[in-house]
Amino acid sequence: MKFHVKYEPCQSLRVLGEKFPIFQGNLFHYTDEQAAESISATGDLWLTRGDSFLDENEIRYGARLLYSAIERSTDGEMRRSFISTIDTLGEILRRHYLMSFTSNAENRHLAKNYGGTRIEFREDTWMLLRGGGYCLTPQGDGFRAQHFIDTLNVECCHVVYRADEQSYISDCAVSAMKEVYSMNQDSIEYALSIFSLREKLANCLALFKSPEFCAEEELRLFVYPRQGMTTSLPYDSRMSGDRRVFYMKARIPHLVRDCIVGVQKIV
Repeated sequence: MKFHVKYEPCQSLRVLGEKFPIFQGNLFHYTDEQAAESISATGDLWLTRGDSFLDENEIRYGARLLYSAIERSTDGEMRRSFISTIDTLGEILRRHYLMSFTSNAENRHLAKNYGGTRIEFREDTWMLLRGGGYCLTPQGDGFRAQHFIDTLNVECCHVVYRADEQSYISDCAVSAMKEVYSMNQDSIEYALSIFSLREKLANCLALFKSPEFCAEEELRLFVYPRQGMTTSLPYDSRMSGDRRVFYMKARIPHLVRDCIVGVQKIV
C-alpha cells in the first residue's frame, strides 16, 4: 500500500496535503451481482454526482467541523469570508462525481450492507481513468468522447473517521486559508495555491464522516473539473426508490482486460 502527496507551493498547503494523500494500492468495490456483471461486461464505471452520492448530513458534518475551526481562530470579516468560502464549496461539491471503494479485501460490513459481490481493481485503475478515461457527450445525432485528461482531475483518497484527526485537519485547513489569502493575488504562487486550497477544503467536506461509520473503511474516487475549466459533465439518471440519482458513465479503454483483477461472490 503506497501513498502519493502532491507538491504544494506553500508550507500550510503541504502540511494539509499530507493529511489527504492520494491512495495507491488495489481497490475493492462491493456491489450486488447484477452491477458487478454490468461492470465486467461493459467496462463502465458509474460515478454518482455529489448531490445524489452524499446526503445532506454528510456535507453538513464536514462543514460543522470547519466552521468550529474557523470560529476558534478568526473573527470579524475574516471569519465571515472563510465561512462564505465553505458554503460555496459545499455547493460546488454537489457537482463532483464520486465512487466508493475500500482497500480491505475482507470487509464483511460492506459485503453485508452493499452487496455480496466484490470487484478487485488493480492499483493504478484511478490513474488510468485520469490518463485514458472518457465519457460520452451528446453531439448532434451522435456522441463525442470527452477525455478526462483534457478537462478533469481524478483523485482517490481515504475517508477520515477519527474525531481528533478531523479536528486537527480542520485547524490545518484554517491555517492554510490564512496563508493563501494573505498572498499577493497577482502572484503565480497565489494562482497555484488558491485552487489547491479549494480542492483540499472540498476534501474536508467530502472525506470527513462520523466515527460511527468507520467499519466502512471507505476510499472515495473524485472526478471534478480542472482549474479554470467550466466543463459541463454529461450525466444520466435513474430512480432509486422515490429518489432520482444522477450519475456519469466513465470508461477506461480495456478496463475489463487491464484493470479488473477478479470478481468474487463472497456472501
